[in-house]
Amino acid sequence: MHHQRVSRATGVIWITGFPGSGKTTVGRNVVRALDDLGTRSIFLDGDDLRNILGHKWGYSPEERQDLAKVFFRLSGYLSAQNYTVVIAAVAMYDSVFDWLRANVPDVMQVYLVVAEDIRRVRRARRPMPTTPGAQARAGGGKKYQVPSRADLVIDNSGAHSPSHAAERIVAEYMSRRALPYAAQIAHDGT
Repeated sequence: MHHQRVSRATGVIWITGFPGSGKTTVGRNVVRALDDLGTRSIFLDGDDLRNILGHKWGYSPEERQDLAKVFFRLSGYLSAQNYTVVIAAVAMYDSVFDWLRANVPDVMQVYLVVAEDIRRVRRARRPMPTTPGAQARAGGGKKYQVPSRADLVIDNSGAHSPSHAAERIVAEYMSRRALPYAAQIAHDGT
């Protein structure tokens, strides 16, 4: 009988990037890869969380930063309950990153890099949100700071699949926890 090894890795994997960089798609692939390893994981999406919280925050840089801290408090809370939290959220501000590092243990920030012309094409394929402030949200990157201290930077322009990006993220995440991804795959026989 095959017994799946259950990883005790917990923490927060923050996947960030400009709108249209593929955060949600890659994040869902990360959760699948973690689940395959027996790691208890949960996926949170910044747009979904904003909807769940009833659009109480606007789209100014200050409001975005305040909301990001709410997201990451929730992420820390879930992580403390033995989950690896994968959160896909823009929230690209140095102050948010600093706050997160100071307040939530075991955080890994992943920055997805995608050229503006590719992001524009991707965003055009998605229906425009009809939520309050959606036009302000669609403005793109003028309001954000490119992460200068990301733990992992991945070009997600399309040369590799989202599952390949997820594999890189999981390998890096597990290596930081002394739980080598390759060793877990070998142990599971896959």
